Amino acid sequence: FFGCVLSFGYYLLPSYFDNVMWVENNTVSPDFSILTPEKDTLKSSELINKVIVMDYWATWCGPCKKQFPDIEKIYEKYKDDNRVVFHVVNANLGGDTFEKALKYIGKSPFNLPFVIDTEGQTSKKFKVEVLPTTILIDKKGIIRYTHIGYEESANFKTKLNYALESLIS
Repeated sequence: FFGCVLSFGYYLLPSYFDNVMWVENNTVSPDFSILTPEKDTLKSSELINKVIVMDYWATWCGPCKKQFPDIEKIYEKYKDDNRVVFHVVNANLGGDTFEKALKYIGKSPFNLPFVIDTEGQTSKKFKVEVLPTTILIDKKGIIRYTHIGYEESANFKTKLNYALESLIS
């Protein structure tokens, strides 16, 4: 009995949660605009023919911060690839403000392309209700994958990398 429980918990449970957290989609991405820390506006209409990775976070979200090293490793791999754009989006949820996000970004040890959803409109358009949420949009503007929540395993990086490779090619 103990062996079965241990096997279930060690092998099957992480796989189950991994499959629940990754959702394949086929919906048109809403138009969006977000601000850089320098207050430049980035618009989805400027990202035609690019794969877009949007990772939603908040300053108060511990799991979001735990996910940053994984996002950064993937970002570092693709940052020079002009077919891919990363936006690490402060979702402006739960009391976050532009100023709070700027303060966190200014002290952050991460080399990530942080942006801010100043009024939370982009978060609403993408129906972000859980943080972190990672959304992958293909070159045609179709949301293909969504990862909801934090997953402390190598599966997140592996699946994110695999999904990006499939969307880029």
